[in-house]
Amino acid sequence: MCVMPSGRVGMMFFIVLILYFSVCFIHLRLQSVRPDDGIDHCGIAVTKCALSPLLFLSLVTVSPAVGVELVSFPVLCLVFLFYFLGDILLCFRNDSSFVAGVLAFTAGHIAALVYVLRLSFSPFSLLVSLVVASAGFFLYVRKILLSSSSLKLGLIAYGAVLFFFASGAGASFTQSEAVPCLVFTSGVLLFVWSDSRIAYNVAGVRKSGDVSIMTAYIAAITLIAISFLLLSADAAVRVA
Repeated sequence: MCVMPSGRVGMMFFIVLILYFSVCFIHLRLQSVRPDDGIDHCGIAVTKCALSPLLFLSLVTVSPAVGVELVSFPVLCLVFLFYFLGDILLCFRNDSSFVAGVLAFTAGHIAALVYVLRLSFSPFSLLVSLVVASAGFFLYVRKILLSSSSLKLGLIAYGAVLFFFASGAGASFTQSEAVPCLVFTSGVLLFVWSDSRIAYNVAGVRKSGDVSIMTAYIAAITLIAISFLLLSADAAVRVA
């Protein structure tokens, strides 16, 4: 059972959490003024790369404060490590760094699915999510193929990763873990929306604002982190 954060650990959590949301606000503010998160704009690059580490610290400090032990901690660390590396690599605006950044995020998505599906999995939910995600993937591929981009194959390949991520998230739905998995899937869908907008921008299909993309990304990783905490709390109750 969770309690409100208290004591020195609770104070540390609130400090880290305030710092995290402050960096989120500063990053979005800077991006609204200058929509360029490349390495040439140091302020935006620094705030973007600070998001995943600060969110990880928030999760690590809140768990003891509310009496929850984070399960599968090494896998959890890998999720945020790969997301952190992805943010760093995507700040360098060149093709090789872009590919490396996409691979880092792909590894992070796989680690997130491993973390969640070890705690909650339903074959029926997987079947349903595959059908729904396939429809979205078809529409995505169609738009990419109709574009004039020279990166079609790469964008379709990453679209397949997003399809895999969304399908896996849907597979986590079980009756006993409905709330944590709803939170996780909501975060994943926001991640998919955010990254698909980036792909559309690269392909020249449509232009989405950087602020809206980053807002969705911040909300996505925040919800995913919350779902990890909720799943860990439920795992502790089952053991007890």
